[in-house]
Amino acid sequence: MMTKVYLKAMLTSFSVTLFSTATPGFSTEKLIANKHSFSYAQVRLGDGYAKLGNRIFYRGKEVKAAHVTSFQSLGNGYAKDTWKVYYRGVDVAEANSSTFQNLRDGYSKDVWKVYYRGKLIPGAATSSFMVLGNGYTKDAWKAYYFGEAIANASTSSFENLGKGYAKDSWNEYYRGKKLD
Repeated sequence: MMTKVYLKAMLTSFSVTLFSTATPGFSTEKLIANKHSFSYAQVRLGDGYAKLGNRIFYRGKEVKAAHVTSFQSLGNGYAKDTWKVYYRGVDVAEANSSTFQNLRDGYSKDVWKVYYRGKLIPGAATSSFMVLGNGYTKDAWKAYYFGEAIANASTSSFENLGKGYAKDSWNEYYRGKKLD
């Protein structure tokens, strides 16, 4: 959801500090003006991201080097522009912006790699990767719980049972750990 907040003023050659209660983290912004009117717009991009003039912010902290005109929030802390992908305002290293997808539950992928909360999941197969829910995911070779591989789980039969439980054909798991 995008909302805009406009602040307008007529100033004579002096500096003024504007206070906004509309967005936590954007409490002050110093504006310098001279005998001309100005218009200042804050655009909320969603999920903690905002655009102020020609800068992008995540919860009040500037996202350095973000390409403002192509920047878009994807939800769950993820955002992207033409060149980069971000998680909670931090660059996701080596992520491919043009093929990047926010899946759900903190998981995302691009054409080559899979991520959990902006961190690479080593060896995860993007083509078969699927989110099962409650932190559980799987691909053709491994099952995962909150981005960590579950040792010796059989992915062909692995399923989420809810409330932290999962099972495969031979074992049951609680919070990613095999039950004895």
